[in-house]
Amino acid sequence: MNNLTGSKDEVIVLMSNTSTNATTIEWTPLAMIFTLATILSILFNGLLMVVFIYDHSLRTPFNVYLINLLIANLLCSIVQNPLEIINTISSNFWLGPQVCTLYQYAGYILQASVSGAHILIAVNRTWAVTHPISYRSIHSQVVAIALCLGMWTYIHLVLLPGILIDHLYYRMDMTKQKCFLDSSKQRTWAILIQVIVFNNPQLIMVLSLITVLVMRHIREGKKKLRRVEPAPINNTAITGISPSTSLKFPQPSQRASTNGERSSAQGTAKVVAAKRESNAYTVLGLLTISAVVCWTPLDALYTLEIFSTEQYPTFYQVAAILHAFQVVLDPIMFVVSSPNMRMNLRRGMKGLVSLLL
Repeated sequence: MNNLTGSKDEVIVLMSNTSTNATTIEWTPLAMIFTLATILSILFNGLLMVVFIYDHSLRTPFNVYLINLLIANLLCSIVQNPLEIINTISSNFWLGPQVCTLYQYAGYILQASVSGAHILIAVNRTWAVTHPISYRSIHSQVVAIALCLGMWTYIHLVLLPGILIDHLYYRMDMTKQKCFLDSSKQRTWAILIQVIVFNNPQLIMVLSLITVLVMRHIREGKKKLRRVEPAPINNTAITGISPSTSLKFPQPSQRASTNGERSSAQGTAKVVAAKRESNAYTVLGLLTISAVVCWTPLDALYTLEIFSTEQYPTFYQVAAILHAFQVVLDPIMFVVSSPNMRMNLRRGMKGLVSLLL
């Protein structure tokens, strides 16, 4: 949640001005809300991850992106959030510079990975609806995994150098103040990553959602046109032969039965694929809405603070709470959009309750 500069941390609790190195702890309402969000995030994302692990039917190529997002959410909740809480309630970061660097790694790279995972879902749905033929012929689990690994690699290449430079050259005395990355020493880098890495995801997701909605509307219109059949031709008037007296060529009953079974199987497969596709688009819509609502206020504040020294404590606290609960909403959106996932989650919960009892 500290993806720009240390001034946000100072909004919550001012840095200690005392000459001693004693650490004072103050549990603020914001820290308690962060703690609640962390617990819920680990619980919800963890439960859904268990469902994906044990239910092989959910391991579709598209769901690789959902698993990738769950992993990013869990890493943020397990690594970043506890350090965020400590940094919030303490007058100075008493865990030392190495742990401070870990906190910066989590606050920048793991947070960016959550945004990147959202972008992959949006781009995947855009690809599926704009170029369906290439999508069906090229996209697979291997491709999805490769794209997720590429996203993680890209984020490390862009963000890790700034974190290491701050650790080696600009890190301040952690015994006297909170842990934050001094972006004033790397201003150009800070502006670029704020705009490209942290501000762009919402824009990409909104544009992708608009593209998907427009293309699906056009495709449905074409399907309706294809369903309109021409008026039947009167064969009697043309040939003088009525349909009842026209020649008929009987087909073997076994072949007819086989063809019927094949058509039924193909029809069932198409229905299942259509439901999965519809669920995937629903996931995109829900994730886009939640990301825009939860991320935009804090990212707007961070962007404003690049060019202004003025601070907005109340606005920051509201924005930080929204941002903290976004990782809680992701698994909820998955469950809401997928009946199959709801069924498997209920089954898993019943099994867990019976095991505990």
